[in-house]
Amino acid sequence: MLKFDDNNDPNLAKEKAAEIVNGKAVAVIGHYASDASLAAADVYKQHGIPAITGSATADKLTVGNDWYFRVIFNNTSQGALVANYVHNVLGYDKAYILFDEDAYGSSLKDAFVFSARTIGLKIQEQWGFTSNNPNSFNQSSAKMTQVLKEKAENSILFLATHSNEAAQTLIHLKHQRIDIPIIGADALSSKTFADKIKGEIKEKYQPGYYTDGVYMTTAFLFDLAGKRAVDFKQAFIEQYGNDNTPSTTAVIYYDAARVVLQALLAQMPKNRGSLSENRERLKENLWRFSDHNYAVDGVTGPIFFDKNGDTDKQIPIGVFENGKPTVAWYQYWPRTWTVPKMTPKILKETLADVFEERLLKINGQFRRKAEVVYVGFEFNDISQLDTKEAIYMLDFYIWFRFKPDNDQADNPSGRFGGQLIEFVNIVNPTDGTLEKPEIEENFSVKFDERTITEIYRVKALFKGNFDFHHYPLDNQLLPLQLRHKNKTRDSLIFAVDSQGMRIGTHIEKIKRNNVFSIYGWQINNLSFFENIKETDSTFGMTKFFHSQHKLKYSRLNVVIEIKRHVMSFFWKNLFPTILLILMGYGIFYIKTFNTQVALGANLILPTSILHIRLSSELPTLSYFTMLEYVFYLIYFLAVYSLILVIIMHIHEKDKERMELINRIGRISYPAIVLITVIFIFFNVY
Repeated sequence: MLKFDDNNDPNLAKEKAAEIVNGKAVAVIGHYASDASLAAADVYKQHGIPAITGSATADKLTVGNDWYFRVIFNNTSQGALVANYVHNVLGYDKAYILFDEDAYGSSLKDAFVFSARTIGLKIQEQWGFTSNNPNSFNQSSAKMTQVLKEKAENSILFLATHSNEAAQTLIHLKHQRIDIPIIGADALSSKTFADKIKGEIKEKYQPGYYTDGVYMTTAFLFDLAGKRAVDFKQAFIEQYGNDNTPSTTAVIYYDAARVVLQALLAQMPKNRGSLSENRERLKENLWRFSDHNYAVDGVTGPIFFDKNGDTDKQIPIGVFENGKPTVAWYQYWPRTWTVPKMTPKILKETLADVFEERLLKINGQFRRKAEVVYVGFEFNDISQLDTKEAIYMLDFYIWFRFKPDNDQADNPSGRFGGQLIEFVNIVNPTDGTLEKPEIEENFSVKFDERTITEIYRVKALFKGNFDFHHYPLDNQLLPLQLRHKNKTRDSLIFAVDSQGMRIGTHIEKIKRNNVFSIYGWQINNLSFFENIKETDSTFGMTKFFHSQHKLKYSRLNVVIEIKRHVMSFFWKNLFPTILLILMGYGIFYIKTFNTQVALGANLILPTSILHIRLSSELPTLSYFTMLEYVFYLIYFLAVYSLILVIIMHIHEKDKERMELINRIGRISYPAIVLITVIFIFFNVY
């Protein structure tokens, strides 16, 4: 990995690009800013080196340049979605725009204005500035302040700026006591923006003082993230410390690096040509990620490129609460199914969604207005673990927090009770079939004018899929999975209520409250994440018979990772096994033949009893567990020792030969044990 710093300066970026193409690099991950990326793009195209960015969103970066790729949405998609969100979701009829006149800000502004005109959102005024000229920004900021002090009613301010200018604008407006709703582009989700805001004294003592209520687009939100994101976050914190939660920038550039590495791995056997040939081959491999079936599985979701080298990604909308970005109550999500031919019936349904503002089309893709429901858990008890059947009892409270629509205002409760929520891996104790649990308690609480929380209590058996390769040093996962029975992901999205659960202290709270009551095990980790449950079934509906139909459901997952108390298991089970191995070695230090045979034979009997007892606690497996290798080692040592003893007995009159065989046994016995331990380690781990 070669490091270069262009300081987000286009001129410097061009100089660095010249250094890169004349060096040994086969690809470029960057640049960060759109202007810097555009300045370097022609150099990379001319000299034939592929580049991939995770932050430069200006459209023209990839258009007409098949050497540049992007793992984030572009500004046309972003600006159009923001305009629709402002008008159709937030309900504003007027908007003001503060924008940077560079490639990033201008393209954002243009996309926003174009979409605003088509949907009836009136643009009141626009103020442009040049970011590398402080006077330009200050003059535009002063003009904006004067106008907003007088006419900011029923309007919103769109910030099409970089992170530094966005932070300065929020701070300035707060100090001027101008209370206008604000929505910004993806720059507001960057680490630079967060650090700038956190550096203010008032923000330190009152998190969210400058940002609460501010909306923004973002490439990534952890509360909507999948299992790969949870693992990435844990690895990131282990690498850089508990105070370093990965930023959106870190996540998106991890994905950019992952895509490059996948392309490199695909060409490694052929990586014998010249540098220019390897760069060309790498570019061709990147273009192979051009279909959902060949997507790279990234932290932010599947990554594949369209005809311009852009990735067609979902664009989450976040809102700041208590100084942290959270998932906004409504999202525009890609529709869950597509059809190659628009039939009259499907056209009628689509038009109805468009007229009722539930559906919009951005860059050729339909996006549907989806409701976000926060889901949280409070565990009362985790018990009755049956490792053989992979079932366990979970007793917990679950809550659904949502913002009711107007039609739910009078009777908002009961939206998630009864038969509406499906626990995917719940088990009927009588016949083992999947069924919904009986909800023992439920009640709804309206905490404020914006949200309602429904709370239920569930106590039921759930089923997992245990892996015993490492038994008895195994960790097991106890999953809990749920989804809405009827609503697909383009109409309802479950989000993890990380703030409501105080996820940072959740494991400690479970341990402190003695929630986990399974002897011989302890909780190792607890993770919450959302993912997609996908099905290709038509469910007998004729409109899907000739379609590329895929139904996608939002699935909320809880995974409780538990591990055995190794020392307890060792003293109860493995310690006798070690004694048996040591006892078997004593055969070569005993001179009496009958005692040697008895010792070897008795080595097999207790081992088989222990083997049968421990195996009875496991299901029928198609593979060997780590402990079984140990048992088979003892069986082999017993038979091997008996064979040597019998050979020594046959040659008892030849003292030298007997001593040689005995010496072979003393040396080979521990050698076999050592070789087997090494084999187990490499085979199992």
